[in-house]
Amino acid sequence: MSRDLMTLQHPDAATALREISQDRLGFMQRCRQQYEGMVPLKFDDEMYCLLNHHDYIADVLKDRTSFIKAKDLQQLSNLVGNSLLTNEGGFWQRQRRLAQPVFHQK
Repeated sequence: MSRDLMTLQHPDAATALREISQDRLGFMQRCRQQYEGMVPLKFDDEMYCLLNHHDYIADVLKDRTSFIKAKDLQQLSNLVGNSLLTNEGGFWQRQRRLAQPVFHQK
């Protein structure tokens, strides 16, 4: 999944915020169709990437060493505690392995 986010097509921030506030699901569906499941979004000085395709999401969930969570998300740990959502590294990997059996079809 090696792609330069800055070269991908994306909606401008004002349009994205308006669409998200009016119809979140519709926005996600349009992003999947128009932007091939990877949508860079820039708000102020912060860059975000909306992943809306199962292959990209699987890459992020399986290869945590290549993806670092945003500072805001890391700060969320004060509110929600240590979890898969907020942790990094070895601790995250141990938690993920413990949770993984729940998601098997059996």
